[in-house]
Amino acid sequence: MNISAAPGSGSNSSSSATAPFSAPIDVSGIDVVVLGGGRGAHRVVPSLVDAGASVTIVAADVRATLEELPGGVRVHRDTWSDSVLEGAGLLVVTGDEPAIEGAEAGAFPEAIVAAVRSARIPVARADAELRNGGDGSVGVAEELKGTVALVGGGPGDDGMLTLRGRELLMQADVIIADRLAPQRVLADVPAGTEIIDAAKIPYGRQMAQQAINEAMIEHAKAGKFVVRFKGGDNFLFGRGYEEALALAEHSIPTFVVPGVTSAFAGPALGGVTVTHRGVTHEVTVISGHVPPGHEKSLVNWPAVAAMRGTVVLLMAVKNGPAIADALIEGGRPADTPVSIIESASLSTERRVDATLASLREVMAAENVVPPAIIVIGEVAGLPQVLAPDRL
Repeated sequence: MNISAAPGSGSNSSSSATAPFSAPIDVSGIDVVVLGGGRGAHRVVPSLVDAGASVTIVAADVRATLEELPGGVRVHRDTWSDSVLEGAGLLVVTGDEPAIEGAEAGAFPEAIVAAVRSARIPVARADAELRNGGDGSVGVAEELKGTVALVGGGPGDDGMLTLRGRELLMQADVIIADRLAPQRVLADVPAGTEIIDAAKIPYGRQMAQQAINEAMIEHAKAGKFVVRFKGGDNFLFGRGYEEALALAEHSIPTFVVPGVTSAFAGPALGGVTVTHRGVTHEVTVISGHVPPGHEKSLVNWPAVAAMRGTVVLLMAVKNGPAIADALIEGGRPADTPVSIIESASLSTERRVDATLASLREVMAAENVVPPAIIVIGEVAGLPQVLAPDRL
């Protein structure tokens, strides 16, 4: 059995496309060990987690987005041990170097080969398209070369990505993707596509915005077609226009593919309508990444408190309780209904209800974590009439 690492991808000169990775067995409830934590793993791990697998990544360096996937993955960064395979039902070779102690350049150590043989578990090659008949290269239309597309990915489920967005992802030479962008679709792009993990984990590991701008500029100037891939819509608290300005300074043609905004899609998926006839005539969408009273806050919180309509808070898990206090202080009734939709559209989606007065206590008790959308207003108290599960 040969599980040596795959050779590098070919040039982006042909139109060879590749089929998405498909596990050879039903992985639901199965322990799956993935060798490597880079580009190859980025193609397969999201789909394994989504299919119900319990995934352990063996690699010294793992992309931050993979570690933060809803549902979670385990990471083995230490020296190889046969115990890693205990209970495993599948080993996936991604073509990435695990870079753990004992691994040689371009090959996995014999110890891993021996352990797999001893454990008698199936091995899946996620890099098969590179070894069998294709160079994994990308076919890019001439008019797209040297340009950048700012693509919004929607709330998270790749089924809510627009058709145009998916079409451009399949043609990209380079994709710079955030953590909240749909991840499963990245398994479908040609193997020659370079996927750069920008992460954007709140208060955690992430690629600096300046570095993202420089990467887009560098690759576009090299004649490549670049897709900047984000969750939601790039132009709603997504720094889309900021990135467009940076590209314009270098005369790089840039266009936008709007995404389904999480500000409205998230509540809808959780059974909350942000408008309802006779209840509200306005919706205010606010970034909650800084609290009321902060020197960098641009929000007139007393004015927001005086309004009667719906308030939708994005990026407000940390500061939600402080915002609730400010709204109550500004005159909004303490018993105003609040709904929190966590991980909207993903398998880990859930809804938590509270009031302005109880929000701090409820968020702590329920251990609410990002990504989450907070909806404040009478609409959050309307009866739940949607089916509990999407068909």
